[in-house]
Amino acid sequence: MTESEFARRLSELRPLALRIAFGITRNHSDTEDAVQEADVKWWKSFGLSNQPVASSGGPGSDALYFRLVRCSAIDAVRKRWRRGKLGTAESDLISTGHDGVEQSPLDQAKSTGPSPDQAVEATERRRRLDQCLEKLKDAVPPDDFSLWWQCDGHERPVPDIATEAGLSYEATKSRIRRVREKLRKIINADSNLQAG
Repeated sequence: MTESEFARRLSELRPLALRIAFGITRNHSDTEDAVQEADVKWWKSFGLSNQPVASSGGPGSDALYFRLVRCSAIDAVRKRWRRGKLGTAESDLISTGHDGVEQSPLDQAKSTGPSPDQAVEATERRRRLDQCLEKLKDAVPPDDFSLWWQCDGHERPVPDIATEAGLSYEATKSRIRRVREKLRKIINADSNLQAG
């Protein structure tokens, strides 16, 4: 891969890399540093491999780049915590464990919530789901989407929705079923959402 091809690919991947890193660091400076560090390591992987870009996670792959971004961002948070450079809001997150030792936000997350990787994956799944809902809005009639949203989004009973819409129970139920089927097809087309 030439330098210009590398630069083009990097410019395509960088916006997502910045979002991933910021989701972990919650600090713009650390985000930039982490992504730049990942950029350099990714470039070095191309020099070592002399292979075309792959998507399987090997040298020079997009998957490798995002792993490097994640690891660099986690390292940045750990460094900041070790140096005591967490902001006021962040230092409020530090708590004392049962043994009297302070825990970093990363250590707390391990015991009290999703890992940074899981949080990033959940955010990405949510973004993809939002994209699927936008596709659904374009794919079905607005009235049908509204009926479905009232039923599944607001958890209203079908008889109430039918009465309010001036439709029979069976017609309302059928329209909602068609929208659900369409949504299922859209989600199945987005295999990354299924992987989560």
